Amino acid sequence: MGAGPPKGFEVWCQKLVNGRELKDGPFTVYSSAGDRMIQGSYRNGVQDGDWTLWYEGGARASIDHYVDGRQSGLHISWYANGQKALEGQYHDGKREGIWTQWDPSGLTSRKMVYKGGEIKR
Repeated sequence: MGAGPPKGFEVWCQKLVNGRELKDGPFTVYSSAGDRMIQGSYRNGVQDGDWTLWYEGGARASIDHYVDGRQSGLHISWYANGQKALEGQYHDGKREGIWTQWDPSGLTSRKMVYKGGEIKR
């Protein structure tokens, strides 16, 4: 994930494996105001399980699922106003199947079909 946000902070667990420190367990990034910005978990140094991102002010921005460091499963993202923005599936880190995009008012504006991470139509 890289460095923490400016004037914010990260909280995580880690373990020592073959002399290397690896993130392992819950991971949270907070803003300077103390609001959660990112929450997820690591297993053996890679993202694993559900990851949630929030906008400043606390509105949820997105949810993704990771398996062995790759996005896998349902992705949902929202606009800052709470309306759904995008929904679709990842498989092994690539977009797969039907992805739906909405405009900020909540109207469906576009559907895309992906195969192996590439748009098919």
